[in-house]
Amino acid sequence: MRLLQELVPGCNKITWKAVMLDEIINYVQSLQQQVETMRIRRQLISFDKELIRVKGRESFTALHYVALRNDRVRLAKFLCACPAAIEDRTIRGETAMHIAVKRLNSSFKCHGMDAELIDSRS
Repeated sequence: MRLLQELVPGCNKITWKAVMLDEIINYVQSLQQQVETMRIRRQLISFDKELIRVKGRESFTALHYVALRNDRVRLAKFLCACPAAIEDRTIRGETAMHIAVKRLNSSFKCHGMDAELIDSRS
């Protein structure tokens, strides 16, 4: 039971077993849903690679979303599948590369690293 508590985010603070089991079940169901979504995405992209470029809210494409989520593996796969997608811009004029760099800079700041210091070393 303790192992499950450690695996499920936020579950280690719950003391009632019934509530804890409900949280674990909800978490497992959300993971199953994510796996199904990923499977569907892979099938769609294998069907038509240009689907990566379909624009959603604020003109975000799938490539923008994976850059925002810092999902490097999927970012590389999408770029290999549809290299032209790197040119797609949001309504703010940002490419997926802009978003990835902003995300990287914010992670440096979160870890106490100064982006200017890093830039001056390269």
